[in-house]
Amino acid sequence: MEWCEINVQAAEFLREAVTNRLFELGADGVTEPGQSPNILIQAYFRSDAINKVLPDFMTYIGSLHEMFPLLPMVSVEVASVAEENWVERYKEFYLAQPLTPQFFLKPKWDSKTKVPHGMIPIVMEPGQAFGTGLHSSTRLSVHFIEKTLENVSPGAIRLLDVGTGTGILSIVASKLGVPDITAIDNDPIAIETARGNFKSNGVSGIKLSGDDISKLGPFFDVIVSNILLETHIALAPQYKRLIKPGGSLILAGLLGDQKPALEETLTPLGFRCESSENAQEWAAFL
Repeated sequence: MEWCEINVQAAEFLREAVTNRLFELGADGVTEPGQSPNILIQAYFRSDAINKVLPDFMTYIGSLHEMFPLLPMVSVEVASVAEENWVERYKEFYLAQPLTPQFFLKPKWDSKTKVPHGMIPIVMEPGQAFGTGLHSSTRLSVHFIEKTLENVSPGAIRLLDVGTGTGILSIVASKLGVPDITAIDNDPIAIETARGNFKSNGVSGIKLSGDDISKLGPFFDVIVSNILLETHIALAPQYKRLIKPGGSLILAGLLGDQKPALEETLTPLGFRCESSENAQEWAAFL
């Protein structure tokens, strides 16, 4: 598979806005190897999507210039990246490291790094799916899963992982003792990646499928969903239908300033925000 790399040179104060827009357009990965006062953002898209993505992104850049007439010119360049080079580039910044104080993240190809004593290893092969564990929204989701399970018996929990990606959140839940886990994703590549990661981590019994969420039946004690705001809003009625009264809904993949829009949708459905956490510009809500 061929990939395209969109390189963006922009002022520092636009970093959050531009990064979020690239994710909204379906970027499979975004890195920030640049430095102030200008920051270089690199976003990766499958080549068959670039003809749709690029005009939309350039329209967005144009709107920024309309809002900020004195804004320095935003430079956008596109380059092709062969799949083997994409994998090697990913390996350059995907390094073994603590995921939380309890979990240690380790890429599958890393045979040298030792897992610190007392920490639980999570072995990942990102493939072409979202959810490596490096992104702040994934880390925040893991933190809230830990928090939700710390004062309950995990063996009695039924958990739904919406948009499982690499399967990392289901793996975390399984290693914390949750026996009944359903993981869904509408991307066939994500399903295969998650299946491989489940095997690498020695977790079994997770019900993995590409079924639409509307086909699932209630009730789940915990629902964790690390996706974008627009999808959260669209799925809100399904969250209500599927969650057990008094259950925990963990939502991530959101920017901190998107909380009002999220609550505007969820509050009328009976949900109440009990806690929120931020990491950089990203936020997660319980």
